Amino acid sequence: MQPTRDSGRWPELDVLRTLAVVLMVGNHTATRVAASPPPWLVDAADLVGSMAPVAFFFLTGFGNGIQSIGKQPGNRLHQLIKVGLLLFADVFLWVSPSTHLGLDFLAFIGLSVLLLKELSRLPYSGRIAAAAAVAVGLARFLLGPLARPMLPDTMLGHSAGALLGVSGLAGLSYPPAPWLCYPLLGYALGRLAARWRTRFVDHWKGVALLASAIGIVSTAAAMLLASRGLIIFRWGTVSLTFFIASLAAIGFLAAIAIVAGRSPAAKFLSTEAQASFAVVPLHYMLLHLLDAALGPATGSASYLVRFLTVLALSLIGASLASQFSALLRRRGDAAVQTAWLTVLAACAATAILLAVHPMSEASSTALRFVAQSMLCILLGLPIPSLSPSRPEPRVYAETASRHNPDNQ
Repeated sequence: MQPTRDSGRWPELDVLRTLAVVLMVGNHTATRVAASPPPWLVDAADLVGSMAPVAFFFLTGFGNGIQSIGKQPGNRLHQLIKVGLLLFADVFLWVSPSTHLGLDFLAFIGLSVLLLKELSRLPYSGRIAAAAAVAVGLARFLLGPLARPMLPDTMLGHSAGALLGVSGLAGLSYPPAPWLCYPLLGYALGRLAARWRTRFVDHWKGVALLASAIGIVSTAAAMLLASRGLIIFRWGTVSLTFFIASLAAIGFLAAIAIVAGRSPAAKFLSTEAQASFAVVPLHYMLLHLLDAALGPATGSASYLVRFLTVLALSLIGASLASQFSALLRRRGDAAVQTAWLTVLAACAATAILLAVHPMSEASSTALRFVAQSMLCILLGLPIPSLSPSRPEPRVYAETASRHNPDNQ
């Protein structure tokens, strides 16, 4: 599927979302395999799948970088509401009677989007993002290790260490350093790709080769560090070896997405943004159901069957969520407003229930799945008007349509 030079569609993004979903499902299926030590295939899937957050965070930045070229920044209130949905959905990843505060995968994406939207309002935002990505990396792997011995053993000291990514903080799954590197880097590259869209389309093979070369060099560097005893560790304080390996993952994933996005199978390898979020609660629910019905997977064969089953059903179910949002949109403003009010009220009640009432794993998983799925449907709906709309003056509308804030 070869896009035209002036096409607004980026098939690479849709394929990259699918690859990120594959990594996520592969990793979470592998971590539930009951075998010690795990088979080499499961161990490899666990390692490779641990790059899923890297792919999703990079995608967040890349997509926002593309959107920032040639478009007005957008309505701040609407952006805050959409980000609020992600923060609300994130609550159902961790809330319990013993945990009332946290920041996990979906919240990190939401806050990254908020940061990038504000960044897009600045001149030279692509250069600022690139410089900030480097600064965040240096904060984690240079400033953080130097500052760690001097940090006091207090809440303030622990918080500073968590911000620098050199110490853990309860509830903070993704410290700003180095995780913000990925959306910031993606944003800078997204703006660059959009500005040079014509050359990108004309020389896509060369771009794919360059991305592969970055992947090969980064892999060699990570293997060198690993051979010297520096482990690949993702959780909490991300290791330098993992960080370099994650750059390799970005390179290889980008190369695959560029090539696959131009193949006849691109349509079948594509996942829309809303569907990629719907996969999150759906694949957790499917894994729980399979474990409850069949027991945990114990070997490579059972892992593969379970992985492929969950992946296929998750992608199909996620597409249904997008279709349901489209159906509500076609039913008109009244249906959309009713959906917003009903979902927000139901999810608020569910969050309170999960926060105060101990319950079985089955009940908790079901409630989390339903709440997150409903919030995901809202992501595909327009935001109801909070006040009567006024027609936009014609002169301003024509002027705005000609304006191009391409200020990198």
